[in-house]
Amino acid sequence: MPSLNCTKVLRLTLVENLNLKDPSGYGRLIRKAKPDFVEPKGYVAVGHSRSRLGTSYMPTHPQIKEFSKKLVKETSYEIVDDFEPSRVFLLSS
Repeated sequence: MPSLNCTKVLRLTLVENLNLKDPSGYGRLIRKAKPDFVEPKGYVAVGHSRSRLGTSYMPTHPQIKEFSKKLVKETSYEIVDDFEPSRVFLLSS
C-alpha cells in the first residue's frame, strides 16, 4: 500500500466478541500499510448480516472510541473526527 500514489483509507469493521479485543495486531498492519486514514467502524446488523450475526455483535460507539484510543497508542495516528450514529471514528496520519 505505501507505494500507491493516491489517498489510502483502511477501514476496520469491528465486531463485538470477534475482533474488538486486541488492537495491537491492527496496529502492526497499520504501521506496515501506512494508509493516510484509518476508519475503525462498528459492525451494524443490517440486511442479510442480521441472520448471520445479529444485534448482539454490534459494538457501541463508546467501545469503538476506546478501541480507537488504543490504536492511537499503537500507531502515530490521531483521532480527527467521529460520527456516533454510524459508530465510526476517523484517524489521520
